[in-house]
Amino acid sequence: WSSINYVDGVYFIGPNGNKIFLPLAEVLYDDDVYTPNFDEAYYWTSTLNTENPSSAACMFYNRNTCVVEWYGRAYGMAIRPVYVPSQNGGGDTGGGGSGGNTGNDTVPYPQGTFTDVRDGNTYTTVTIGTQTWMAENLRYEGNTTLSTNTSTSEKYRYYPNDSSANVQQYGYLYNWPAIMDGAEASNTSPSGVQGICPDGWHVPSYGEWSRLNNTLGGMHYDVGSKLAGEADLWDDGLLTSSGYFGETGFNALPAGTSYSTGFGNNAFFWCTTMYDNDNVYYSYLSSYSPDLRYEKLPPDSFLSLRCVRDN
Repeated sequence: WSSINYVDGVYFIGPNGNKIFLPLAEVLYDDDVYTPNFDEAYYWTSTLNTENPSSAACMFYNRNTCVVEWYGRAYGMAIRPVYVPSQNGGGDTGGGGSGGNTGNDTVPYPQGTFTDVRDGNTYTTVTIGTQTWMAENLRYEGNTTLSTNTSTSEKYRYYPNDSSANVQQYGYLYNWPAIMDGAEASNTSPSGVQGICPDGWHVPSYGEWSRLNNTLGGMHYDVGSKLAGEADLWDDGLLTSSGYFGETGFNALPAGTSYSTGFGNNAFFWCTTMYDNDNVYYSYLSSYSPDLRYEKLPPDSFLSLRCVRDN
């Protein structure tokens, strides 16, 4: 059970890890939408009930069950077409469209590298679903002042655990004015905010972090463990004990936040999205939980940044 862009539904996950999202879909009959509750969905099949031709099989699901059962053929339901290679001129290439099989199924999270021409820093990248992320925290200095002060207006960067020796591995911590670099808050996906990121990359919105979460299964699918890396850098807990730890190569590290808080225990990442007039959304991993979670902090906090490649 999950949600994409505030639409509830279910991920069906195959043994190879591939998955499909089916949103809630009501039943229509006699011009009225019939919904016993708002946690159900109905999808037609092509199978006729030969013992009672007025009905056909549909796939029904709610939070507790998923079954195929007979329903009257007069009902209106959603349908998901299935691609048939033999009817489309050969192999399973997705009909020639961009959404088909790329032939890269053996590498579910392809990695690459990218060099920031501004300072020569090279970063590992990882593609998860349709998003390509930096697989390392940003360590760009630019015109951002190194400081131990806090500010909701001045652009500051900070050493993780108050040590310059940590920057190469953990990146810098930044306050929100630094990562936004004068841009307005955004909750669009993509955010459209380059901020402090290199050309061709941008600061993710809350919606983009949510998209990443949903791509990997959503809540209760150990997404935090899948995104984390370097188990020996994390305090022991539910995050590192998950069998999915490090699966994606996203390599989130526990850089913590201001003045050594959470170092070794938490990874905090900025979003471009305001929670309210005084706080900003952030996503985080904790050694105490296998999930990716969200919270709010004031913009003078010190957090890590992961940039996302522009479409």
